[in-house]
Amino acid sequence: MMIRHTGTDETGEIVVTEWLFEPGELASAEAEEIELVGGVSWETYGEFQALLAKRQRKAIRAAYWICLRRTDPMLQFDDVSVKVSEVTWRYDDAYLSRAWESFVIDPERNTDQAARYEFYALLVEAGWTGTPDVSVDADPKATPSDSADAPTATEHDAKSTGGQ
Repeated sequence: MMIRHTGTDETGEIVVTEWLFEPGELASAEAEEIELVGGVSWETYGEFQALLAKRQRKAIRAAYWICLRRTDPMLQFDDVSVKVSEVTWRYDDAYLSRAWESFVIDPERNTDQAARYEFYALLVEAGWTGTPDVSVDADPKATPSDSADAPTATEHDAKSTGGQ
């Protein structure tokens, strides 16, 4: 994923800075720092990743902080305060595909249709155009009337290929 900060410098000029932030590629020390700043929001790095995918603000700030610490190792988490609109990110399809693969590899989650559907829906919302290799055709928690609105793998494939 790319994390982008849009701000202004001392002269008022707009400055855009981007960093590559690959949650699965962080050094162990960076992942441990993220766990430490989680407080009551998250205890583990995996919980942080789930909150980041859900766009939880503290998780976004932690990812941004890690990027800043790569050039300023003494920067403290509590010293990072930005406007919500200043820090954004985007996922590339390769990142989202890796997230899906790592999710379905876990046998406990892979057998849970509800969890598979929920995670698939998050990836689709984030812009994933990949094809799932396990069934995610309906939300098992949905009522029959809700199921008609649920994204199916087939519908998603049709949208991502222009209906072909």
